[in-house]
Amino acid sequence: RDVAQAHIAAGFVPGASGRNILCAGTLSMLEMAEIIRKEYGNRFPLPTREAPKWLLQLFAPMLGITRRFIRDNVGYPLAFDHSRSIRGLSVKYRPVQETLLDQAAQLLQDGLC
Repeated sequence: RDVAQAHIAAGFVPGASGRNILCAGTLSMLEMAEIIRKEYGNRFPLPTREAPKWLLQLFAPMLGITRRFIRDNVGYPLAFDHSRSIRGLSVKYRPVQETLLDQAAQLLQDGLC
């Protein structure tokens, strides 16, 4: 919904130009699992702790991922700056938790999980 709002604004806001990062915030997989668990209990097999990086590197080839990818990408926090989309497109982001739970509800409604 936030992305749709930004697309509409990009077409109608005078002076809107360029590319924008559209991201209300970031959560780790574990943080997402906790939010879903609070809403749905133990209905889904969600992780309860983080796998150590060495273990991911060990199993990476079996998962179709290179060990180099794990080494270079796992364990580093993600950070996005969406200030340009707020300034230029007047995007008002919904809380990440709301968006995540809405997506989970949609997947359930569609019978995809």
